[in-house]
Amino acid sequence: GAGEAALEPCEPPPPRVNFTLTTVGSENRLEMVLFGGERNDGRQVQFFRELYRYSLWNNRWWRVRPAGLEPGPRSGHAAAMWKQQMFVFGGEFSNPNATQFHHYRDLWHLNLEDNEWEKVDGRGRAPTARSGHRMQTHSGRLFLFGGFSDFVKESKYYNDLFVFDIENLMWNEVNFGVGALRPPPRSGFFLGPGFRCGNFCQHLSEGCCPPQWVQGSLLGALEEELDVPVAASTMPLFFS
Repeated sequence: GAGEAALEPCEPPPPRVNFTLTTVGSENRLEMVLFGGERNDGRQVQFFRELYRYSLWNNRWWRVRPAGLEPGPRSGHAAAMWKQQMFVFGGEFSNPNATQFHHYRDLWHLNLEDNEWEKVDGRGRAPTARSGHRMQTHSGRLFLFGGFSDFVKESKYYNDLFVFDIENLMWNEVNFGVGALRPPPRSGFFLGPGFRCGNFCQHLSEGCCPPQWVQGSLLGALEEELDVPVAASTMPLFFS
């Protein structure tokens, strides 16, 4: 009906890079949600805002056309799933000849039951505008690490960690304390429930981040910051 999102069967999305592809669903009904990305054909850069769903069980693509507000075109953003909700933060956009860049600082929520977007106005200390960061969910919270911002004359890389409480819509930056062990600033890495590898940074990689960063500095800081115990066995782990 009018005012409802539409799902249309379609061919696979056009070629692109720096999009997000996020898995949702049960074992027998798995889907992947694709959002954003960019394409450079050698003449100009095109940024995408299209939303697609791919059904793994029947190998079908669907183009999602929300009826309401949508995030702007972007690439290098981060997406993470919590239950039937997908959250997207940040990313970048440029004009077609890539001479002017914009980094986003917005947080969006996609309800996968009705395929509608909603801009989330969180409270607290949110991350700065950035792209190339990574995000995971755990126990009703988003964990966002790293990324970079382009300031025309220079780029700044980050190694800060932010936590977003989904229920209370509250951001917190984790305070590790002076001299605490953590990875060097970076972007474009992989963050998963067990490891993190690969990155772009201002300097060559300094090797693997030892497990004690996760089990000591990270978990200790999180428990103190959030005032709740955090189980090491179920936390997203960061290695590179």
